[in-house]
Amino acid sequence: MFKAKENEIFKQMLDWIYANTEAHNQSDVARRAGVNVMTISRALNGKVKKVKQETLRKINNAFGNVFNPEWLRGGSDTMLVADLQPSSSDAPTDSSGGDTPTTNSLINAVLAAKDETIASLKRELDAKDALISLLREQLAKRTGLSKV
Repeated sequence: MFKAKENEIFKQMLDWIYANTEAHNQSDVARRAGVNVMTISRALNGKVKKVKQETLRKINNAFGNVFNPEWLRGGSDTMLVADLQPSSSDAPTDSSGGDTPTTNSLINAVLAAKDETIASLKRELDAKDALISLLREQLAKRTGLSKV
């Protein structure tokens, strides 16, 4: 059966969660992320063509946003946000000679997640606007008014 890249990402994500957290099965992940356990089961069994980005985002949020948002979208080979951080030898030093942590990668990951949320909200608003327009048209037809 056809498997989208999102399905492979989903499987790798769950493998990491099972190995590195207290969640050891589909029910644990579903409960913690607020996702239906059947959604997880169907995705793992190849019964869905593509795991929704919203599902990936919910699971990522539930487990501390450890996964790189670009990786979740299939645009990066770097799975974990922590792996985006430069090594201490690459980190800039302050005037006292001590290492200062850089947060650019983390900031970029947060901004990407924020952008994804905004885009999702805009799609939801567009869908609601379309529904309102449709309902207004139907009401106008039933009442004989030209505009409602």
